[in-house]
Amino acid sequence: MKKKLALLLVISAAISAATPEAKKPTQTPSKPFMQPAIATQAPSPAKPIENITIDQISETFGHMLVNQLQNTPLKLNTALVIKGMQDAIAGKQSPLTQEVYDKAVNELQQKVLSAMSNVNLMMANDFLKENAKKEGVITLVNGKLQYKILRTGSGAAVEPHDTPQIQYEGAFIDGKIFGTSYTTSEPVWLPLDQAIPGFTQGIVGMKEGEKRQLFVSPELAYGVNGTTNIPPNTLLIFTIEIIKANKPVDNQAK
Repeated sequence: MKKKLALLLVISAAISAATPEAKKPTQTPSKPFMQPAIATQAPSPAKPIENITIDQISETFGHMLVNQLQNTPLKLNTALVIKGMQDAIAGKQSPLTQEVYDKAVNELQQKVLSAMSNVNLMMANDFLKENAKKEGVITLVNGKLQYKILRTGSGAAVEPHDTPQIQYEGAFIDGKIFGTSYTTSEPVWLPLDQAIPGFTQGIVGMKEGEKRQLFVSPELAYGVNGTTNIPPNTLLIFTIEIIKANKPVDNQAK
């Protein structure tokens, strides 16, 4: 039992250390167009799950560890990670002290994230430059924000500081979707004053029934910090549909 506990502690420490601090925002936005918010109260305790054994948890933890190792920006040597855990259980000394390890990992993380950030920014700038040449693409902010109308609208127009009701889908340059409202039962209400700049600027002026695609540079999105699921300096592509231009005044506080 002591060996199992030691292994869990070693694994937990390894995962924590291998996760870049720059990728840990205070809170990931619940919707991928909102600015990060600070939690004001603790979440309610989860209901207990019955009939789950420690063996099932242990095996699942192993799967989670592999996922962590595969997804971290640091390309760790899996064989040596396993060797390090085995050596720790056997009581052998680590090749680096905690202080040296922390410093080395931090420096390596910064180099990896900096390189990733530079590549993503270059890709974003190249994309926007080429995209601006395409038919139907309109530039709102040169080199930073573009849109294309997919369907015209005829209703009321969205104005600054409004809270429109929308359907949305967010994707990366490669087409991978990172957020959508189409899988929920209802469209969402979006307070423009709480949204990322590119989303707000791209929606103002849209009419009810209109559908457009927004191409948002990282400077008007999540920038060099990114979020938990949005890498640093990533260009975002949103497909937006306006259901209602603004939330009724008597419902604004709800």
